[in-house]
Amino acid sequence: MSERLYTAPMPEGEYFDSRRFTGLSTLLGLIAVVSLVLCLIGALVNPHQFSYSWLFAFVFFFTLCAGCFFWTIVHHA
Repeated sequence: MSERLYTAPMPEGEYFDSRRFTGLSTLLGLIAVVSLVLCLIGALVNPHQFSYSWLFAFVFFFTLCAGCFFWTIVHHA
């Protein structure tokens, strides 16, 4: 009675096709290089302001990540 009369077909596995995103990774790499060059120019033009801006951005994103980590820990507690 608990035995199955038929076998269910096994689903096909899903595979990630990275070729679809080669253009996106190239674009993001180009944006990263341009941003790095702009940061270097900003650091050479006004190093004092660049230091404060970099510190503010670091603290902002660190706080954002720490908050997300906190809510993840609370969710899994």
